[in-house]
Amino acid sequence: MKKTFLALLLTFYCLGGRDASAQSLISVSPASLSLKGRAGQTSTQNFKVSNLTDSVYVFKVEVTDVLVENGKRTFITAGQTSGSIAALAVVPVNHVELQPGQATVVPVIFVLPVETDIRAVAVFFRGQPAQSPQGPRVQLNLGTVVDFSTSDNVKLDIVTPQVAPPTATTNTTVTQELANIGPEPVIVRGVAAIVNQPGKLVGRAVFEQKRLLPGERNSLHANYAGTLPPGKYRVLCSLEYAGKAVTRTTEFSVP
Repeated sequence: MKKTFLALLLTFYCLGGRDASAQSLISVSPASLSLKGRAGQTSTQNFKVSNLTDSVYVFKVEVTDVLVENGKRTFITAGQTSGSIAALAVVPVNHVELQPGQATVVPVIFVLPVETDIRAVAVFFRGQPAQSPQGPRVQLNLGTVVDFSTSDNVKLDIVTPQVAPPTATTNTTVTQELANIGPEPVIVRGVAAIVNQPGKLVGRAVFEQKRLLPGERNSLHANYAGTLPPGKYRVLCSLEYAGKAVTRTTEFSVP
């Protein structure tokens, strides 16, 4: 499954603050990528880097492993952990120089180890202007997350959703907490339906899509901007992942 966005992990560091214009004009795509295969299988993937600024940028390409610790992602240098996928990755072009307005494609060859519990890597493009203009020097990290599945063994822990009723300044917000308790990555999407006490549908809101690596915890959020008169309501959260559909419900009141 491919998606083309600005870099998922795009960060800018400079001594005088952030360069917002550069942030919007340099991109890598796809920003996330899901692959499925078997141990020992090789896959070549292409990543497009675009420079729409008026400066020349030089990037160094690196691949790191992505692990989950205490429910959150961490980035580990290639070869520093058992079963490292990043250590087997081959980057034929590990330095990229982009002229203003130029884009290029960088191939990366991935090999899934015979034995590994790791299920994701990050491909980083670490760069800076070839010649620093006057002012703060910008340091860039553009990153693409690539996850790997070897089976259909997907398991999610889905608890009762939480609802924050609307106020004078905020919308109704539905939060669905998730935990990936299986060995494979999973992409979750869904919708929250709001019904009144007689059971009539009064509103719906879409959850933003999330990807969870094994061991990762995260929350889906859906915001309903419509007006809800005072009363009692029930929300039905319908979630889809790995060809499955599940529903969780809870009740809430609007004072």
